[in-house]
Amino acid sequence: MAGEELVSKSRISELKVIFFDLDGTLTDYEASVDYAAAKLWEGIKDICPLDLESFLRAQWDFLAELEEKDARGEIPRTLLKDRRARTEKFLRSLGPGLVERFKDVGEVYTRYRREGLRLYPGTAEVLAELGKRYALGIITEGDGQMQRTQLREAGLVGFDYVVISDEVGLHKPDAALYRMACEMAGVRPHQAALVGDRIDWDIVPAASIGMLTVLCRQQRHYRRQEVDRGQADYTIGNIKELLAILNWLQHRVHQTVK
Repeated sequence: MAGEELVSKSRISELKVIFFDLDGTLTDYEASVDYAAAKLWEGIKDICPLDLESFLRAQWDFLAELEEKDARGEIPRTLLKDRRARTEKFLRSLGPGLVERFKDVGEVYTRYRREGLRLYPGTAEVLAELGKRYALGIITEGDGQMQRTQLREAGLVGFDYVVISDEVGLHKPDAALYRMACEMAGVRPHQAALVGDRIDWDIVPAASIGMLTVLCRQQRHYRRQEVDRGQADYTIGNIKELLAILNWLQHRVHQTVK
């Protein structure tokens, strides 16, 4: 933690709302992706040129490459979000006949993603405690129906604000998406915090408008493009550490007042 200067910067006493990214911050994105991929592999393992471990590793390399191309504007964002197109492209890159094993590979993959959906440990408890002190919101990239289904099936209900990119016509990392979320909550950016797992899509745009930022590093596969593009106010190793951060800040504020 960075001391009294950062406490002053964060204006913790004015904090009214905490926004969370969804995938990779509250829900274990990697676990659901690996679960779905492993299920797909089971259906093609007799003709797939890769064993399961290599298949999973190739999947993450493929996703990282897509994200790099998206960051450079070389592919449409729709390809990054379209599970059917993305899965077909990945399987075709491995060899012939893999996609054809499935009647609808996109539907199959999505079903497995839902089966593998889970919250990070402690998420429900942390949200319940924070909800006693602050308004809570979600800022997530994706299809509205899909993301709302995910929220419901993960038991993530009762948020005060839910901002989904496709529903509002703004997409990460556009800072306007974060500004809209603050306006929806009726707060100025410095009265809001953003907790997310990506520097490029979450931390940089939120910080650019003056939100308090917390980088949540729970994932194993850190993205290749995440070089030092901007530092979060705080970095935590799991969602449960967020409570400790906020309690510490409140304590420092009370000490300063005394």
